[in-house]
Amino acid sequence: MPAEDGGKVAQMSAVQVAPSHYDWSTYNVKGRWASYRHQIDEVLRSRARNCLEVGTGSGIVRDTLRRFGVDATVVDIDETLGADRVGDVRALPAEPAEFDVVLCSQVLEHLPWQDVPKAVGELHRVCRTGAIVSLPQSGRDLTIELAIPKLVRHRRVHARVNSPKPWRFDGQHYWQVLARGTGRRAVRRILAGPGFRIEREYTVPELTYHRFYVLTRARPRQS
Repeated sequence: MPAEDGGKVAQMSAVQVAPSHYDWSTYNVKGRWASYRHQIDEVLRSRARNCLEVGTGSGIVRDTLRRFGVDATVVDIDETLGADRVGDVRALPAEPAEFDVVLCSQVLEHLPWQDVPKAVGELHRVCRTGAIVSLPQSGRDLTIELAIPKLVRHRRVHARVNSPKPWRFDGQHYWQVLARGTGRRAVRRILAGPGFRIEREYTVPELTYHRFYVLTRARPRQS
């Protein structure tokens, strides 16, 4: 299904997962709930009145944002998932600066690396103040937890070691952060490319597979 973008037509990406991918017992694991929390928290901290969420997912983030007063609109390429709008992240069905903030969590890696700049440009086009992006990380994870009652407060130290190999398409992900060729510098360069400033970057302690980027427009558009 094509999506129109400034008079040009871009072929939409193929749907990569079935609706059952988001089933309760297999998708909504404990670590992912921590990631949901960061997605919701970042949107609420932005004081956005409205938000475009790219990718339906399980619907938990959308429902929670609405519960806390954010007018959340969801766009997805799969019309069977009940999104508010159907479209491709490379040609979002939205007007320039239509949304205060755009949330794009675990989506960009489903595009070939060469298509990511166009998608990030679309996030920049439709947002007024900024975007929140999360991406999967390759590499090995090392986590150390220390808790000694009355002596040491609970502490968690984590690190993720770069993968020495390039990422190979696995049917869903074309690339991941920290794989060879798509390291932190390369990802940061693309995210900042259309005019974003990376305000914060961090890994979710409870799910170090997810890396967050909080982006702001260099000059927020006026309402």
